[in-house]
Amino acid sequence: MGVNLKKLAARMQAVKNSASVLNKLAYSASIPVQYIHPSDDNLCARLDTDESIADLAASIDANGLLHPLTVNKVSETEYRIISGERRFRAITTYLHWDTVDCRVFEHIDGPKSFLMLLSANLAVREYTAGEKLSFYKAAVNALVQMDAPATQKDLAKVLGVSDRQVKKYKAISSLSEEDQEAIRKGILSINEAYAKATGKGEPVPPAPSAADSKGEPVPPVPSTATSEGEPVPPAPSAADSKGEP
Repeated sequence: MGVNLKKLAARMQAVKNSASVLNKLAYSASIPVQYIHPSDDNLCARLDTDESIADLAASIDANGLLHPLTVNKVSETEYRIISGERRFRAITTYLHWDTVDCRVFEHIDGPKSFLMLLSANLAVREYTAGEKLSFYKAAVNALVQMDAPATQKDLAKVLGVSDRQVKKYKAISSLSEEDQEAIRKGILSINEAYAKATGKGEPVPPAPSAADSKGEPVPPVPSTATSEGEPVPPAPSAADSKGEP
């Protein structure tokens, strides 16, 4: 079934208009820390370390909170973090503030809140190609839930990558979970995965020989006739007992 481009464009424009309205409706407030909660599934925070949180706490203690948290008000006593989870962890773990300055949106649905979280984090932090592949899949899923599937260009803008890279992500999504885990771990590059998924692009190099633990080319096995692998000289003629010509 063909894609109705006019309907798709209308949906995307509706999402953009909604985001514009939300930005105008956001307000500032100081929220008690016990009312603030991290997002249910923040992919962007998975690699945060205790050391990085401690360093951020020291910076906030010295300079103050330069950027307030962005939160989604669910009820009078529940605010879900859209962006600023690292700052929140630094404040609650090391600084023990009673309240935190926030930029507050009200009653944003889950998928839209997730896209705002994703966009905010990608704007200020660097992620690997494997991590961005995970973000691509999550962004597509969120847009489907919003009944607003995005164009390749829209997804590229959200993820901060080229249209060509989004095309690769789309093809790679068809690979097995084992292959995608290899990408996330850096074992398989995006170009290698794309070649495997489509038969295009750069060829995937053969796996190292099992006999070579370092992945270096395994030299040919020397001839059994010599210990150094040199050519074996012809045997002396049967008519010449001394082996001379």
